Amino acid sequence: MKKIDLAYIAGIFDGEGYISFVRRYRRVTLEGKRQSTDIPTTYYLRCGVTNTVKWLPEWLKFVFGGRVYQQYKANPHQKDCYVWSTVSNQALAFLEIIMPYLKLKRAEAELALRIRNHRKANSQFPITAEEAAIRQAEYILMKKLKEIRR
Repeated sequence: MKKIDLAYIAGIFDGEGYISFVRRYRRVTLEGKRQSTDIPTTYYLRCGVTNTVKWLPEWLKFVFGGRVYQQYKANPHQKDCYVWSTVSNQALAFLEIIMPYLKLKRAEAELALRIRNHRKANSQFPITAEEAAIRQAEYILMKKLKEIRR
């Protein structure tokens, strides 16, 4: 892909995109009943772009993979919004490719890549209580970076 296209995608991502860590809670069986735990068992990275022009998310899906879906409209007078979303390794590959061109979301992308390297080095299952605490701290740090940027 041409550098100018990557810079264009990074500009769109800076303005219309998001980087987030999603927490998943595992359901466990306690006393014969399936119940949710209070402790997150998995954190994963998600990146995406929301736009009212459908071809843009479709193009990102074609180039980087992931999926496209139509976002729910809270107000009937709003335009339709389409979301391109990618997770985990695809999201990391996307961030690595556009990283040199990012401006606004650069710190969030750098944090996501640092977290991924940390997790590769500490990939044991089940995770220890210390690793669970580190992942929760990473989750909070990403939220704080978003607040600073606002």
